[in-house]
Amino acid sequence: MVEHFRQIAKGLGWRFVYGRRDYMNLTEVEGSELGTKFLFLDPVRYRPKYGESGGMVCGEYTGKFMVLQRSELSEEYDNEDEQVSGKWQLYIRPIQEAISKDLYRKLVCGQGLEVSWSMVDVVNVFSENMDGVIVDFRITDHDQ
Repeated sequence: MVEHFRQIAKGLGWRFVYGRRDYMNLTEVEGSELGTKFLFLDPVRYRPKYGESGGMVCGEYTGKFMVLQRSELSEEYDNEDEQVSGKWQLYIRPIQEAISKDLYRKLVCGQGLEVSWSMVDVVNVFSENMDGVIVDFRITDHDQ
């Protein structure tokens, strides 16, 4: 599943980082083009499911990932002024849409996967000041 996420991130033009969350803050984002998205994937849990006959019926992957991009610390989260966009309009909403459409489509495309997830906004993450979303996911692979 990790390689699957790595290939999806690459296909979307995002940088991919896999590992424990406490080390993700060490990722070098300085020098990356503004607007570059990063997919940070936490270690993935795998749980096989077995049927009555003892054979494996499916495998279930659960975990979390973040899709983030750099922003300015001074920007407001949500600006009511229609002339000036806040972080939610500039970064978070487009990331939510990219996950719901592009990432989802690439994830399930011909893979026999059942996917469910929930997203929550994150603001000013890491010392690099990044905004985006954290996604809790559950992916069931019925083709195992």
